[in-house]
Amino acid sequence: MMSGKSKGRRWCAGAFASTLAIAALLMTSVPSQADHGLPHPELLGHGTFLDDIGINLRNKVFGQQTHVVQMNGASDLYVLRITIEAGGIAPWHNHDGVGFLVNTGPGILTNYVGEDCMPRLFYPGDAFIDPGHGELHAVRNDSSEDIVILATFVATGGPPVIPEPAPEHCGHVLD
Repeated sequence: MMSGKSKGRRWCAGAFASTLAIAALLMTSVPSQADHGLPHPELLGHGTFLDDIGINLRNKVFGQQTHVVQMNGASDLYVLRITIEAGGIAPWHNHDGVGFLVNTGPGILTNYVGEDCMPRLFYPGDAFIDPGHGELHAVRNDSSEDIVILATFVATGGPPVIPEPAPEHCGHVLD
């Protein structure tokens, strides 16, 4: 038997999730100058965790040191299809939560991480992790065809995409 407090919490979580889903759909269907040039994702699915979710993730990036991401209080799961047009750029940004992505192609995606500004290439079929939580990055599609990325983000209630200025030592990367 569910207590009144549990029912209320579940109802509030459902109402919050519905509001976020409607807002996300509106944001993806109406282009805006406020998006700072970020690609418009198509929301394929969204859900709110009813349980207390935490993630501990270790990611060893291309022979560099291991990055550890600890995330407590995950509240939402988003599944997105992100299209980056040929020659398009997703300017510097970060994410509220952790993202699991796959480049479905057909082109090669170049990801620049603010830590070292080095380009990392992701070919069709490559999967990669976006640790979020302040890791700035920018993405470029240098190919002659649109690239489609399928992404699953686990978020903590903040905005899924947070536009940021270019790190001073990386400002030239997208020129």
